[in-house]
Amino acid sequence: MKCLVVVLLALSSAGFAQCLTLPLEDLALQGLKAVPDVQAISDHRLNVTDADGTLRAAAESKNWVFENGQVKAFFLRHLPDGAEVFRQEYQYDRDRLVNSRFYSHGELSSESKPLYDVQGRVTQVDTTQLPSRYYGAGGRVSDRCFYGANTMTEVYSHPLKDHPRVQEALWKAEHVYQNGRLVQRTLWFFDQQQFVFAHENTYRYDPAGRLVEWTETSESGALYAESYRYDQQGLQVPAGFEQVDYVLDTRNNWVLRTVRLKDGSIYQESRNILYRP
Repeated sequence: MKCLVVVLLALSSAGFAQCLTLPLEDLALQGLKAVPDVQAISDHRLNVTDADGTLRAAAESKNWVFENGQVKAFFLRHLPDGAEVFRQEYQYDRDRLVNSRFYSHGELSSESKPLYDVQGRVTQVDTTQLPSRYYGAGGRVSDRCFYGANTMTEVYSHPLKDHPRVQEALWKAEHVYQNGRLVQRTLWFFDQQQFVFAHENTYRYDPAGRLVEWTETSESGALYAESYRYDQQGLQVPAGFEQVDYVLDTRNNWVLRTVRLKDGSIYQESRNILYRP
């Protein structure tokens, strides 16, 4: 059940979308109600039963910690051993994100601090990369953010380890908005002293503002498209779904969600929700 969240996570992990300073997960896509009362979501996992009855057990679980309705931490655990794969922690000044730390397998890997203009828009995100097998002795990563009437362009750079020629990798991403919604993202990489097209994404929404189609055109011209539908709780469902059933807790938040597809396969999500006293 691929969704925009997965796309944003992938972009964030690659260094893109830092200027958006989104804390990894759109709570609306979680269908979470009474957010200020929620203290944590733990062990969110997805099990899939194929049409032939084969069970594909979840290989990971997602976990969130909240404070005053804001995401304070997000971490991923490997299953079934429960080992932590990575963790992202967030620090706020009122509603503004001022610092985030990324941990890999329990060790601090990087720390990011966004800078803002007088309009409250992110103008730059400076990230300190700690020594690792990917970045060698570490270094500084910089995202710069430039704004137009309906656009935001992000330029990203970071040091490369042990590369014979290139000391810095540069990427550029342009985001185009309509009525406050992202409708297009174009990505270029820097090669031979110029930016070269990598791929372009487009996004289409329904009248309620929900994403209904995501497309990607690659450098070769190949086109990939993904469409989305929504169930009675407003959550995304895969193409070909037939029925969605929920088990709700006393606050009307779901703790078990079962999606049955027409081909006989079943997607089952489960999670635990801890509320503040």
